[in-house]
Order: sequence, then structure tokens, then C-alpha cells
Amino acid sequence: MNKDGGAEPNMQSCVTLILDKYKRTPQRRILVGIGGRPGSGKTTFAQMLAAELRKQIPIHLGIQDADSAVAIMSQDGYHLYREELLAMPSSAKALERRGAEWTFNARKLCRDLQAIRLPAEVNPHGDPPVQLYDDVYVPSFDHAAGDPVEWNTLVPGTAVVVILEGNYVLYCGTPLWAEVRRSLDVTIFLDCDATICAQRLCDRHMAAWGITVEEAMRRATGSDAVNGSLVEKTRGEADIVLKSVGHRPIKGHL
Repeated sequence: MNKDGGAEPNMQSCVTLILDKYKRTPQRRILVGIGGRPGSGKTTFAQMLAAELRKQIPIHLGIQDADSAVAIMSQDGYHLYREELLAMPSSAKALERRGAEWTFNARKLCRDLQAIRLPAEVNPHGDPPVQLYDDVYVPSFDHAAGDPVEWNTLVPGTAVVVILEGNYVLYCGTPLWAEVRRSLDVTIFLDCDATICAQRLCDRHMAAWGITVEEAMRRATGSDAVNGSLVEKTRGEADIVLKSVGHRPIKGHL
């Protein structure tokens, strides 16, 4: 339910909130955060939201190049490298708990969000003056290699909406993560049953690493579940909470 106690929100609720926010602050790009437990459907929902925004932006904002008007970036690109985890005093624990909030480079994410958020210059001849943004390249994550890939995702200067999806984008438990949350204009939390998330994660782990179902489920109900319990507490930071239901509601990386 929305914070105002209104009707059950849906995809259109998210699109409307984002477009209305942009109209109230014209010529300034909007940063959208999508949070939720591991396996809740964040990546797939981000892709669906971007597709719907690209349909409606030309109609409501008059921007015709809709493809480059929306960009998606993932918190996964800010995983610490395996070599960084191995260099920690408790390296075995760090590897086992990879995916916990302290195994991400939140400082680097803050730096990139600042570069994305702040205009490079302002063209004073527009009415209102037009804010101009640089292209920014951010990291992605290679699940097969198990490490980030630097400068692999483009956030074009033409983007008016930038979507950031990840487990901890609504987390405020440390100063750096709280800064990430403050960078976001619109926040969405995907509410998904822990059992469904665990089954999705089990499928994902088997596909990515070729491990047995027992080993995959041990991971999904172990460290992933611990992380999920922390993420669950961040739902109060969301403008909109959406239900994510079903074992495999959509194909893709969930």
C-alpha cells in the first residue's frame, strides 16, 4: 500500500510518481531506487519499469528519444573484488558472507551517483534553463567470473530517469549507505515471500555455478537469508511497496 494509505500500487503507480516528480523539477534528472530481498525480482522489475517509462515519456514529457531517456544501473557492480575480500583479516568469512552490505564499495557508489546526479553545466538559453549532463560509465557484475566489470554500463547524458536496483539501495545503517538513499528521488521496495526468494536464488546459483541443488539451497537459506532479513527492514524507506509473487513470474535474472 502507498504511504498515504491509498489503493494497492502497481507498475503505473510507479510510472506516474516518477513522471510527476520530473514535472515538478523540470530539466533535472530523477534517480529511482528499487530495493528488496535477494531474489525478489529487482532486476526484472527495473527492466519492466524502464520499458514502460520509455513508452510514456514521449507522451507526457515530450521527449522523443525515449530509448536514451532511461538508464538502468545495478548495485551489484559495486561488489568488492574477490581479491579485496581475500585481503581481509577474516577472508573466509568475507567470502562466505559475500553479498552482505559490508562487502560492497558504498563509497564508490556514492561517488558515481554524485557524478550522475550533478549536471556538468547549465544552458541558460532554455526556458527554464536546461541542465546538461555528461555520459557516465558505471560498473556491472560478471556472475560467471564473480567480479565487477568496470565502465561497462553507460548512463547517457540524455537520461532523464536513472534506475538503480540493488539489495541495499534503501539501507541507511551506515553513513555511506544513508548517502546512497538520500541520492534517490523515488524509492520502490519489492515485497516477496522469503521462501519464494530462496527458491529463485537456488535456481540462480545452480545455473551460475553448476552446483548441486543441496549446495545452492544451503547458500540461499544461509547467507542470502541473513542479508534478506536486513533488507526487509528497509521497506519503510520506500515511497511505494509492490508485491512480487509466484516462483517464476517472469523470465530473467530475478
